[in-house]
Amino acid sequence: EEIAERACDLIEIKYELLPGVFDPEEAMKPNAYLVGEKDSNIVNEFGCLTGDIEKGFVESEVIVEDRFEIPFIDHAYLEPEAGISWLDDYGTINIRVCSQVIEHFRDVAEVLNLPHNKVRYIGTMIGGGFGGKEDITVESFIALLTLKTKRPVRLVYTREESLMAHCKKHAFIEKYKIGAKKNGKIVALEAHYIGNAGAYTYLTPWVGLYATVSAAGPYKIPNVKIKTQMVLTNNIFASAFRGFGANQAN
Repeated sequence: EEIAERACDLIEIKYELLPGVFDPEEAMKPNAYLVGEKDSNIVNEFGCLTGDIEKGFVESEVIVEDRFEIPFIDHAYLEPEAGISWLDDYGTINIRVCSQVIEHFRDVAEVLNLPHNKVRYIGTMIGGGFGGKEDITVESFIALLTLKTKRPVRLVYTREESLMAHCKKHAFIEKYKIGAKKNGKIVALEAHYIGNAGAYTYLTPWVGLYATVSAAGPYKIPNVKIKTQMVLTNNIFASAFRGFGANQAN
């Protein structure tokens, strides 16, 4: 491990500064810098409409409007991302990893250009996940090194590496307009969510969907209009986090 760390210190990296867009509202503009390979930074959009939203506000006795911003949040599990890989006598790459999705062996096989039956996942007890270990973490790195060196490989992220290199809870911009009667009954809800996906999509579409359908929370509201837009930016990528969009919406 010490030899590997010394070798890393000898690597010289040259960076090319490129333009970027970090505000999701700016990223949605027609002339915005494109983060991905498509002609728009909007990953997807969802909507929900029930009742008559305009009539609901007309009948409201109290109307409140506001804007909220929720930041990126780290999962902060006790056990950071970790795994070990080795080749067995049959030439199969075995990966023992703290993952919430052992089906990712297929994805690792695709990365290595190997048949699926040449990669085997062994799930371990997880020292906290909360959605943060639903995506691939260290698996592809250690499997590739094992494939190239034919040696066992272990990789454990430091807390600093985990904070820098793995997914976060989606940051959201939320614009609300709520109408209610003076007795406290909510009769109209209009909300616009803008989710910051970071630089890669991962599970962003599902987070946007669940935020949309969870917008009214536990309340029975007769008039609802929800719009959700999930947007690529040059920030750290976001993915699953306990609640899966519902806690941003509520």
